[in-house]
Amino acid sequence: MKKNRSEIQVIVDFLKCVQDGDEESQVSSILRKVNITYAKYKELAESLTSNGLVEVRANGDKQVLILTQKGANFIKDYEKFKKLIESNYGFKI
Repeated sequence: MKKNRSEIQVIVDFLKCVQDGDEESQVSSILRKVNITYAKYKELAESLTSNGLVEVRANGDKQVLILTQKGANFIKDYEKFKKLIESNYGFKI
């Protein structure tokens, strides 16, 4: 049985996609790599922007998302938490 991702895992995947994508952090690229709908993209982009984890910048006629330092710290903290839970308690996150 395939396990669905948690909401937090979707957020981390979204942030990692933005982090890894140079000028490619555009809507279509994120939709494809994170495997989310456009409606979910809009919801996450708005939430992550309002919480300071990503910024929206213009690149010519397109808008791209840029990971902020706060967003990078979120990814690091999530990875630390994930390792702690998996190594100390045996749960797979």
